[in-house]
Amino acid sequence: MNLNRMIDHTMLKADATKETIIRYCREAKEHEFASVCVNTCFVPLVADELKGSEVKTCCVVGFPLGAMLTTAKAFEASEAVKAGADEVDMVINISALKDKDDNYVEDDIRAVVEASKGAVVKVIIETCLLTDEEKVRACELSVKAGADFVKTSTGFSTGGATVEDVALMKKTVGERAKVKASGGIRTPEAAKALVEAGADVLCIDSSEGFSEWQMRTLKWIRENYGDSVKVGAGNVVDREGFRFLAEAGADFIKIGIGGGSICITRETKGIGRGQATSLIEVSAARDEYFRETGVYVPICSDGGIVHDYHMTLALAMGADFLMLGRYFARFDESPTNKLLVNGVYVKEYWGEGSNRARNWQRYDLGGNTGLAFEEGVDSYVTYAGSLQDNVARSLYKVKSTMCNCGVTTIPDLQKNAKLTLVSATSIVEGGYHDVMLRSTGKGND
Repeated sequence: MNLNRMIDHTMLKADATKETIIRYCREAKEHEFASVCVNTCFVPLVADELKGSEVKTCCVVGFPLGAMLTTAKAFEASEAVKAGADEVDMVINISALKDKDDNYVEDDIRAVVEASKGAVVKVIIETCLLTDEEKVRACELSVKAGADFVKTSTGFSTGGATVEDVALMKKTVGERAKVKASGGIRTPEAAKALVEAGADVLCIDSSEGFSEWQMRTLKWIRENYGDSVKVGAGNVVDREGFRFLAEAGADFIKIGIGGGSICITRETKGIGRGQATSLIEVSAARDEYFRETGVYVPICSDGGIVHDYHMTLALAMGADFLMLGRYFARFDESPTNKLLVNGVYVKEYWGEGSNRARNWQRYDLGGNTGLAFEEGVDSYVTYAGSLQDNVARSLYKVKSTMCNCGVTTIPDLQKNAKLTLVSATSIVEGGYHDVMLRSTGKGND
């Protein structure tokens, strides 16, 4: 994990000059910080200074007290985004939160989110002024209102970020939002402590994992944390990519570029590989590496799993475990909206490479924003009800197929399953035909 890419280089002092702001921008570019955070009057200057770099323009609204009219906060956010802001940090109305006026707090945040028009919104809850109950409630309201981050502190109040607050906030929001620690962080040790607050496993995930950046990140983690934290890396699609990440120190490796319902890397850039071919080659490389070194590096199949039987196929081809984003997105428990579209209930589902997610940190390979392209789709999946019922059914199908193959473990399935290459015509002929299905009234001849 690169700590520099987690730092917002911030200058919010009342006496800050243009010269100071320009210096901060140059420092941010030199050290490859995440953003430069300023008062909104400096947004045009910062956006111009950072043009062509990976450093984002960040600003604060309703700062530092959060006690402005909601309309004023929303207007400030809207004008800041028009002026070039990529990220908006807003302060909640702390008084309203303490008065338990949750509707006001949620509406206040939502107004800024909507006014920011797709820019990243971080909600500063000022933890030093809140009880634990109030911290949890502030985080929940931020998530409901659509914020991308919850943030600990302004740095202008009675205290800053603590490990305990970060852990509590992360426990509350889970994967629904990210947590930003701010205020009083002045040493690498403090930053590391905050990163370590609850993290057992790290995953370095990019559209192409065979890169210098992933190797450097793995090296930094091992130098700073040793083997105390498990690290996954990827994605790769061949023997060379697997060997590169395994030798760099990855504990597990994700497989898949361009093959899957949500990823359009191949359609966008012409790179990628079929998931089955990738899995078969990489699993052979994993076994080869194990014979040579005695170190077994598990592989995860990421992409192309649409139907239940695809799970069994991926496991048979060598996968140790699976990424099932599309599968889980269908259920009640997924955090996306359930909608009625053309008379059918669906759930929203979008990829990290889509314009909606805007996760260019994952998908952009260079230092030029012009190299960022949409590599995922914004879509729907058919609603499937309860997770519990469906997962049980899917697992029964996997177990049944394993019984058909005469095996009781996944390693035995990988060893004994027979894979046959088939044509598109054979798939059609192998399905139902010469019958009329009652459910649809359609036949397959």
